[in-house]
Amino acid sequence: MAKTIEFEIIFSKKISRRKIESFLALIAFFFAFSPFFSPVPIGTDVQPVFLIPILLLFFSERMRKFSIDEILFFGLASLSLIYINIDQPYFSLRKSFGLFIAFILYHFFRKYSVFINAKFIFWVVVFNISAIVFHYLFPNVFASTLGQFVRTIKY
Repeated sequence: MAKTIEFEIIFSKKISRRKIESFLALIAFFFAFSPFFSPVPIGTDVQPVFLIPILLLFFSERMRKFSIDEILFFGLASLSLIYINIDQPYFSLRKSFGLFIAFILYHFFRKYSVFINAKFIFWVVVFNISAIVFHYLFPNVFASTLGQFVRTIKY
């Protein structure tokens, strides 16, 4: 029998660990499938907000179990963190952490893909298409309302 921990919420509602994991996983999937949308946009094309719920989920039991392939991938990703290319005149944090983030994403998707269903994908696609159509038809309104959630607005 799996052990469950229940959390007391403001109105004395009990929420199981599985529901919290499901919520965090769906938030991470939503932001992973909407890479140009972010509550706090930064200067890159892909907004890494999806990493926040994934890192919170790394403390769950599900994320602490690794297969042999994942251990090897983790080892390679760890080596990429300490590798320094002497042919490059500058250090690139993005290149250094790229493989490690790829490992985190692979491990997350492998463990939590059970929470994705067709209805979720449908609503993510509807969100993205709606934002694109809204941006295309009303660029000035889009810039003043949703512009704060994307890195650049192109007219």
